[in-house]
Amino acid sequence: MGKQYSESAADASDSDRVRAGEFREHRLDLPPEAAGLRLDQALARALPQYSRARLQGWIEGGAVEVDGQRMRAKDKVLGGEH
Repeated sequence: MGKQYSESAADASDSDRVRAGEFREHRLDLPPEAAGLRLDQALARALPQYSRARLQGWIEGGAVEVDGQRMRAKDKVLGGEH
């Protein structure tokens, strides 16, 4: 189960609106040590360049998928997803 994170202007909330021409996509495999963490916590550790609040906004806005499915920030991850 790989973690897919993407951000686009359509997915960003008004407060996190992407600047013109800016697009980032991250595909992550979370380490086994992430087991039991909330999705937002696991992503904050994997993507320290983004604030947890920003990651939570993207998660709740539907810009983060786990195996093609939307999750909530508070959902737990298994760790070791591929």
